Amino acid sequence: MIDTGADFSVIAPLDTLRLFGRDIDFSGTTSDFVIAGIGGVETRFVRMPIQLNFSADDGQQLTKTYDMAVLEPSPEQPGEHGNWLMPSLLGRDVLQHFDLRLSYHPPSIVLEEAESSS
Repeated sequence: MIDTGADFSVIAPLDTLRLFGRDIDFSGTTSDFVIAGIGGVETRFVRMPIQLNFSADDGQQLTKTYDMAVLEPSPEQPGEHGNWLMPSLLGRDVLQHFDLRLSYHPPSIVLEEAESSS
């Protein structure tokens, strides 16, 4: 999901479980922050470097690494409550490196690497 109003990008619990299993330690001091307002649920997180792979229409690949918030699952087991139904999203911390084009006809969202992006 793309969220131009979000200050930073997050990896939601279902994606965390799918990508990392249960190998993330949320007990460290970096998880003392609370994200409020995402889905109306307070959620703790750790910041981790996450590699994102983008594919162009012509097949070219672009790989970038960004520090993203990996959300702590709450409750611990997957379900239809807590923060388990929250989506992962790209926020402004990642989007600022791209030009964003939204089209309704045909429906599409295009991210193009910005000229000044490193």
